[in-house]
This record gives sequence, C-alpha cells and structure tokens, in this order.
Amino acid sequence: MGKLMTLKEFEELVNYINENHGFWVLTKESSKQIKYIEPFYDTRSQKIHFVRFTLQGGISKEFKILNENRDKNLKEWIYSWLRSEIDG
Repeated sequence: MGKLMTLKEFEELVNYINENHGFWVLTKESSKQIKYIEPFYDTRSQKIHFVRFTLQGGISKEFKILNENRDKNLKEWIYSWLRSEIDG
C-alpha cells in the first residue's frame, strides 16, 4: 500500500491550502479556490487514506490510495496537483 497521510501532514496541507488555494484567495493565478476539504480518517491505522476537495463551481477532485493508486504517496500526489496549473 502507498504512503498514507498523518494528521500532522493533513494539518500542514490545510494551512498551505488556506494560504494559497483557499476559496477567497483571488490573487494567485494558479489558485484552485478550494471551498471544502473532506479527509477520510481510518481509526485502525490512524492515517488519512482519502481526501476529497470541492472547488469553486461544485467541481470535486478526489485522491485515494486504492486500486490503481495504491502505490502513490498521498501527500506528494496532492501537493503535485495543487502546485500544477492543471485543474484536472
């Protein structure tokens, strides 16, 4: 299985999003304008294995360590998407 996200890493992610991609951040051209963040916390492993973002316009983007994505690093995958200029 890939690398799941800890609560500390999730907290750092939320801070990064608030500063760079929050719903009211309008000054950055590459801002994703994220309105909601939904983590799925597994109490067995005490890690996050799935994160769903809802962007402006109700568009959702999901990241989950499962099936074809089972070998990915969740944190790196999400940051890569956030730093890209691609919305998909």
